[in-house]
Amino acid sequence: MVCVKTSLEFSKIDVALHASSNLEVLGIAVHGFSIFNIYNPPYNPLTSTSLDFLSNFAKVILCGDFNAHHGMWGSEYTNCSGRSLVEALVVHDLVVLNTTAPTHFPLTGRNAWSLLDLVLVSSSCASLCTCTVTSEFLGSDHSIVLTNVNANTTSEDHGVPKWNFSKADWQKFIAACDQNLAFFICLTELRLLPL
Repeated sequence: MVCVKTSLEFSKIDVALHASSNLEVLGIAVHGFSIFNIYNPPYNPLTSTSLDFLSNFAKVILCGDFNAHHGMWGSEYTNCSGRSLVEALVVHDLVVLNTTAPTHFPLTGRNAWSLLDLVLVSSSCASLCTCTVTSEFLGSDHSIVLTNVNANTTSEDHGVPKWNFSKADWQKFIAACDQNLAFFICLTELRLLPL
């Protein structure tokens, strides 16, 4: 899930993936950042070209469950997806924000924590981003991973409405108030009548 402050404008990014890819990607653009949620199903190996769509974007933030294991982010072993992801880090100039804090505890099978949920960012904006693994699970076997981007925005603050009273159509306002007040009084009187 991507949560964006309501005062920030954003747009959806349509990502074209290779037809044989089982990778699930949700993308948005907000103030010059391209933010993608990624889900790579278990036993679906990432390839060296899985993230090639990133070459179309400058400031990239990737968050998600990559199901990729590699010693670079603290895994006990390395799998094919992990090796491919490390290649993608180099090709697309990305850095891993995570510490070695685990994000996944399997509910069945092997009872060992692992770090599957990664936050990858363009090296050019890595200093603006932080990543925190919470102790919250919300019914999942994955911890919530919060990513904050501390960037200045130039958008207006839409939180406080402003009015220019000198341009108001006061006669129209009074008529609307009278009409709504009459309707409200009528409803109130109807409620007061005995059944």
